Amino acid sequence: MNDLPSIRRSLQILVLVALFVTAYFARDLILPIMHGFLLALTLIIAGLSLLIGLYLTALGLPKGICLGHPRRACGGAVFCGVQSDLREL
Repeated sequence: MNDLPSIRRSLQILVLVALFVTAYFARDLILPIMHGFLLALTLIIAGLSLLIGLYLTALGLPKGICLGHPRRACGGAVFCGVQSDLREL
């Protein structure tokens, strides 16, 4: 019964080694999946910033500011007082 902590520790080390070995041999499968995930995440963020820019353009901010850099346009919207229009929607 005194050997339980050492057995548990040995099993944890074996599981950790097994995970690394599995990841090493599955890298040909995992790498394209991770690249696809990162590409999709990048395109979603770009699409959302475009939608935010179009929405702020519809609220009356200049098109060059909204579509050029949507995060700057959000700050400009707050500075110009467009937030009162957002509450009415």
